[in-house]
Amino acid sequence: MQCDEHAAHCGARASVLCLPLQVPIRLTASMMNPAQPLEETSGEHRREHRQRVLKGGTIITGIQNSEVSCTLRNQNPGGAELKVAPDSRVPDHFLLYVPVDGVAYRAEVRWRRNDRVGVKFTGIEPKPKLHYG
Repeated sequence: MQCDEHAAHCGARASVLCLPLQVPIRLTASMMNPAQPLEETSGEHRREHRQRVLKGGTIITGIQNSEVSCTLRNQNPGGAELKVAPDSRVPDHFLLYVPVDGVAYRAEVRWRRNDRVGVKFTGIEPKPKLHYG
């Protein structure tokens, strides 16, 4: 099929780009419009874009109020990505105190990869009384 024949066959639904080998390639509207970038298919189903940050934080566990230091790598009102030491034990539910924010977030682990942990915020609390940071 020649380029003109292919374009006539497909109608106005898409544009066709023919390479020197006469191989038709279908271009969708999102590929032709730079204002609408292609969707990412990273596998994560987060509703809001996370802002990149670099904040210190403390994971406060329910076991004798033990603490694990961490770094927030990105954050939005619904959750964050944390970087922890590779040998850290992070429970599925904990309190995440972020001194810069002045609050503690109730957090639930959504995923774990190497030294990274993705959490969903389920609520906030005032600065923990037992934490000195």
